[in-house]
Amino acid sequence: ALGAAWRSNPERGLYKTEDGGRTWRLVKFVSDKAGFVNVQLDPSNPDVVWASSWERVRGPYFLNSGGPGSALWKSTDGGATWTEIRGGGWPETPKGRIEIAIAPSEPNTVYTMVEADSIRGRRPAGETGPQKLANGLYRTKDGGRTWEKMNDANTRPFYYSQVRVHPTDPNTFWFSSTPVLYSRDGGKTVGNATVGLHVDHHAMWIDPKDPQRMIVGNDGGVALSWDGGGTWDFQNHMALGQFYEVSYDMAVPYRICGGLQDNGSWCGPSRRRGESTNAFWFTVNGGDGFYTQQDPTDPNVIYAESQGGRMSRINYATGERSSIGTPSWRQTYTQFEDSILVERG
Repeated sequence: ALGAAWRSNPERGLYKTEDGGRTWRLVKFVSDKAGFVNVQLDPSNPDVVWASSWERVRGPYFLNSGGPGSALWKSTDGGATWTEIRGGGWPETPKGRIEIAIAPSEPNTVYTMVEADSIRGRRPAGETGPQKLANGLYRTKDGGRTWEKMNDANTRPFYYSQVRVHPTDPNTFWFSSTPVLYSRDGGKTVGNATVGLHVDHHAMWIDPKDPQRMIVGNDGGVALSWDGGGTWDFQNHMALGQFYEVSYDMAVPYRICGGLQDNGSWCGPSRRRGESTNAFWFTVNGGDGFYTQQDPTDPNVIYAESQGGRMSRINYATGERSSIGTPSWRQTYTQFEDSILVERG
């Protein structure tokens, strides 16, 4: 249980059932600010359990990912007792989200994607010399006693953090980022496994009987590969789309516009003679599409918004495009509104 998104709550923690889900008991609690985001069972011994706790605080305009409650834990008695992973090359800086992947063919080999605090200049006590990045991909080959950092790649770990290990080769694995990355040498070198696909991958499945067969899910939909990520069949026959908001103009027939999650802003006809297909829709703006609005006197003038409050004015008839500046008072405003305590009067 990761816990409530916007507040502290005591129901966070790792729960276990021994009757198929009818009853549950709490087997590991860290704090009312740190829940558990990942748990993995050793395929050769179900009493060996790995789990990662994650402390994070979210507000209307911020996400603080990480804190003293974030840690990697291991149990060898089915969750009765837990040991926090420390030392042996494991990062000692404050940590955030941690993803765990056990190699099915070699369970003592475990990969972890670790969000660790190295950006703000913190380092282990006594460390001197050039700053070492703590954030990245780590591997143990002895069940967690010693760790080796294999790669610095770990883009937006609070958002992605997916790792899948090849079912028969412990040195081959895929891990999620803006593209899905892959490695065949334990992470020393990596490549892009999702060339030509939409970005922002959040789901991966490797067929345990045929690891060349893979499925990925991203903000554009679902794609299937039969050659380990060399080529992809994008499953575009499914109607997938998440509109945040829609608007319309005053033309006859009127046109509808709207912003789609990570798929830009689009416009299309409300009706036409014959079938209305995707071919009659056109994109007017990129990024995460949010609000759109059309000029009530000129249907060709369209306003579209993307993430961060960025807005554009588009003239569909001429192709003219201009950006609209965002207000600069937000930084001062959020100093007060995002505080833990706001004292007024």
